[in-house]
Amino acid sequence: MQGTTLDSPGNWIELFFNPMNLLLLSALVVYLLLIVPSSRASRKTRKELEEKLANLKKNDRVVTSFGVHGVVAGIHSESNTVTLRIDENTNAKMTVNREAIHVVNKD
Repeated sequence: MQGTTLDSPGNWIELFFNPMNLLLLSALVVYLLLIVPSSRASRKTRKELEEKLANLKKNDRVVTSFGVHGVVAGIHSESNTVTLRIDENTNAKMTVNREAIHVVNKD
C-alpha cells in the first residue's frame, strides 16, 4: 500500500504543478513583493507626519488635507486644534483640527 509522501523527487514536482498550489504561491509572491513594501513605506511617512505634528510651532507653513495653505498662528493643545493665518493682507484666520494638517514645512 502506497501513501502520499514527499520523499521522492517526483512528488515534489507534482506539488508545484498543482494549479491550486501555483495560485497560492503566486499570491504569496505578490504579497511579499508588492504589498509588504508599500505598507512599510506608508507607515514610515505616517510616522514622520505624526512627529512633525507633535513638533508643530508658530510660523510653520502647513497645507491641510483639503488644500488650504496657511501659516500656524496659534496652537491649542487642550482642544487639539491649530489656528492658521490664511491671508497676509486681511489677516484672515481659520481654526482646524491638528489631524487635518497634511504637510508641514518648517521655516
